[in-house]
Amino acid sequence: MNLEQLNDLKRLLVTACRVLDNQGVTDAFGHVSVRIPATDTFLIPAFTNPGLARESDLLTLDFDGKIVEGMGVPNREVYIYCECYRRRPDVGSVCHAHSPMVKVFASLGEPLRPIENSASIFAPETSVFTHTCSTWDSSA
Repeated sequence: MNLEQLNDLKRLLVTACRVLDNQGVTDAFGHVSVRIPATDTFLIPAFTNPGLARESDLLTLDFDGKIVEGMGVPNREVYIYCECYRRRPDVGSVCHAHSPMVKVFASLGEPLRPIENSASIFAPETSVFTHTCSTWDSSA
């Protein structure tokens, strides 16, 4: 990937961040990333609201979550992205959203029922994950 293509990818990622924020898909803690083709790295904004993302805020991370390029701190959930990219070479982008509508629905503890053909892979319903915990250890 040449520099012009990389810069195009960065612009596309920033646009995606702003669109997802504008449409209410993410809140201050949702994030979107993009794999840098033919590498074991990806781009993700530093820990900030996606609607405020700028190309200068982007970090290049490897699949272990280490910063390869850029200034700033990645979000604490960066390992979700790392594992998606590591395990699925066919995946070009990952979005981890905290949509307000989904958070309300998730708090009900009810399984999602597929109501469209494209959701039939989840039939007859999705599992409900009931165990919650913090991944942050204050003693570390």
